[in-house]
Amino acid sequence: MLLKFPTTDLVIYNPKVRETELLVKRQHGSSSDSVSDSEVSEKSYAPLFTETEFWEAAVTLNFNLTWIFITIMANTILYFAITHKLTFGHSFNITLVLICVFCYIIIIVDAVAHVLWVWRKDVDNRTVYRQLKSWTVYLYLASLISIPFQMATFYTNKIYFDVPALLLICVRFLKIYLYVGLMQNSPGQITIANLYKKYFILWVVIIHAMTCVWVAIGCNEGTEICDKKFKGPRTYWNSVTASSKAYWTTSGILRPVDLYWVSANFVLGGFTSLGYEGASQQNAIEELICILIMFLYIWLVYCLLNADFINIVFLMRILLCA
Repeated sequence: MLLKFPTTDLVIYNPKVRETELLVKRQHGSSSDSVSDSEVSEKSYAPLFTETEFWEAAVTLNFNLTWIFITIMANTILYFAITHKLTFGHSFNITLVLICVFCYIIIIVDAVAHVLWVWRKDVDNRTVYRQLKSWTVYLYLASLISIPFQMATFYTNKIYFDVPALLLICVRFLKIYLYVGLMQNSPGQITIANLYKKYFILWVVIIHAMTCVWVAIGCNEGTEICDKKFKGPRTYWNSVTASSKAYWTTSGILRPVDLYWVSANFVLGGFTSLGYEGASQQNAIEELICILIMFLYIWLVYCLLNADFINIVFLMRILLCA
């Protein structure tokens, strides 16, 4: 878990600097007056960044972000499992239980490694947690404390197990903020494919959270849902007398898969309203979620632009060394 970077005095230089800007590298404590022309070489240019910094950036891109993403995925799977059980009351088979146990192992390893790093931060070792703040150790301690509560939720429906488990697992989602902060400050994150792969977890979490909200407020009872414009220039919902093919469901209780489809379309902007209080009205909860989605889009655009800037700066420094 601990990564020790090579300690070296080598530096990467800019070969395009003018000769008048050469910096003479002193060796053996000699003064600048006694330095001969033979000691001035092409490696006497002003350094851009050290070799150690270069390898740190490489490890950050290839290992740090991947490991943190894996831990977030493990946390998300557990979040889905617990909230789905609390919302729909479904039991889990042995396969899902084993997947959850594997996720718990990842979280335990991650938490223990981070705590050890905080205790040994004076040691000359660089780890995947070097970009994180020291206060995050409390976040990992909360992760360890939450595990007994979360495992108890798979075998009992006691509220004094379910509520702490859900609260602590939501607190652990602060790591998504730490992950995004680390990602947007790392070069090489500009591509659209990278953006969607890295931020996909945010969309999934929001869709699942919205689905649980719909169930909690009773939107799945007798809700009529349509995905096209029909009568009138401003009507987004079909009337009751129109063709039932326009609806996912016209009566009864929505299935969980229907609720997920509704949440997914709502997040992606396909719906202006769920029609909970009328044909084209939005209730307070829907308006609040629209505002949250708007802020999420702004945040994603900011992260993309910031990653673009950092990536360009990094590439410029690399090209100057070519």
